[in-house]
Amino acid sequence: MADLIEHDVAHPHAVWLRGDGTVVYCFTGPHSAPMVPVFPSIDTMLEAEALYQDCATWIPVSLDNAPGLAAVEAHAVHLTPIREACGYTERWWEQDDFRLHVWTTFAAVFPGSGAQWAVWARNRSGELAARSFLSQART
Repeated sequence: MADLIEHDVAHPHAVWLRGDGTVVYCFTGPHSAPMVPVFPSIDTMLEAEALYQDCATWIPVSLDNAPGLAAVEAHAVHLTPIREACGYTERWWEQDDFRLHVWTTFAAVFPGSGAQWAVWARNRSGELAARSFLSQART
């Protein structure tokens, strides 16, 4: 097993690479916690990180009273998954110039944390499409 990241400040966790290529995260605090498989390979982890970095330059999209995670995930079946960046606890979709990212990683690693999701738009057209997607997910 290779130790990729050791982070012990705000959210103490480690990222390891198993011999079979699986990327796992684990809590590094005083309590023993499970090792959570996050990505099937290092390539998948890198693809997911590249998407996240790319989205940093996009328009963050949010709505008042936005739908919850269950509604967003259920409605994501209408989007195109970005399979090369999807893992076990991290999933990406893209359509109509917007991206959806759902991550349950920290919820699995840190008891009491919640799963999260975010939507970014490439441009104004994508922002409108994202808002439409989110409003449909609410119904």
